[in-house]
Amino acid sequence: MLKKFMSITLGVLLAFSFSSQVFADNHGEPPVDELEQKFENWVIQETDSNLQVKNFDSKAGLKNKLAEIMTDSLANYYVENYYYEEDGNLYIEEKDGPLMVQTDQDYELEAKSDNHYMLTQSGSNQLRDDYTLTVEYKYEDGQWMMEDRNDKIGSEGGEMPDTATSLPLVMSLGALMIVMGFGLTFFRKRSAA
Repeated sequence: MLKKFMSITLGVLLAFSFSSQVFADNHGEPPVDELEQKFENWVIQETDSNLQVKNFDSKAGLKNKLAEIMTDSLANYYVENYYYEEDGNLYIEEKDGPLMVQTDQDYELEAKSDNHYMLTQSGSNQLRDDYTLTVEYKYEDGQWMMEDRNDKIGSEGGEMPDTATSLPLVMSLGALMIVMGFGLTFFRKRSAA
């Protein structure tokens, strides 16, 4: 009975230990124009005169929508920095929005690997003077998505999203549980003999 339990537990842990990342073999470059248009339309939501968002009533709903084109941590960054909830409604903060890629102007798109590209665009505008915008794209689960966005204004760096994940911690805990399972099995076999 204990052997079956340990075998099932080990099997489940191993199944959830591996990422289901799909690699971008021959998927070409990321669709910059399409992703940037969605980013612009979705990050800065339509509001009424009180800055109440018309299409979403919670941060969670907006995060889910943004997660269609970017990583969860990047979606969380934009929702937490540009929106707030009050009385069951979602409102946009009164501040400058994020820099957008000007797709009608020159930019550099560099392949870091088959499933990772980095876009860099330098420009100037009235609000921010000279700037450099960097957008990283990755191909995962069958689609291109934004992994990170960073802007550098003038000679100072811009605000950088917190895109850290807890995956290494989860992997370490899984490995620890596997070692404990093997130790328990070895101890059981040794004491039974």
